[in-house]
Amino acid sequence: VVVIGDGKAAQAYRAIEQMIVFQQLGPGSLVSESLLMERTGLGRTPVREALQQLARNRMVEIHPSKGVLIPPASVESQLRMLELRRVLEALAVRLAVERSTPDVRESMQQLIARLQSETFDLTSYADTIKETHELLVAGARNDYLADAIAPLQGLSRRFWFGRVED
Repeated sequence: VVVIGDGKAAQAYRAIEQMIVFQQLGPGSLVSESLLMERTGLGRTPVREALQQLARNRMVEIHPSKGVLIPPASVESQLRMLELRRVLEALAVRLAVERSTPDVRESMQQLIARLQSETFDLTSYADTIKETHELLVAGARNDYLADAIAPLQGLSRRFWFGRVED
């Protein structure tokens, strides 16, 4: 289940996920809730809710009395995820073509225009990839698909951005 919304837990989720994707919290590291509260500027409850969601999405492992582990990403696990992503993303595109509402189509057109005109740094590129995935899922109008695909996309972003070299 992906966190959607603008509440504090969703804000904490996005902030912590970004720290993981860009390896500000490195693979194999053990971090505390208090560190995450400090880094996000949010309180214990939203950070805990975000961590529970991140754990369900396999972005973290919660170890009571020890901390939060950022698990390493392997090539083998990435290949297994890609097997599933190929099927789910093809389905998302097909459903988005069939079911998109006018407002989602307009957002897609705006994204296309931005892609054609902007120069991207790594952070804006990552945000654009995430936005593209979110628009496809919104256009598909299938909550089950959204729940299945979001964790895979987050884990894939973490894998790829963890391997970018300057």
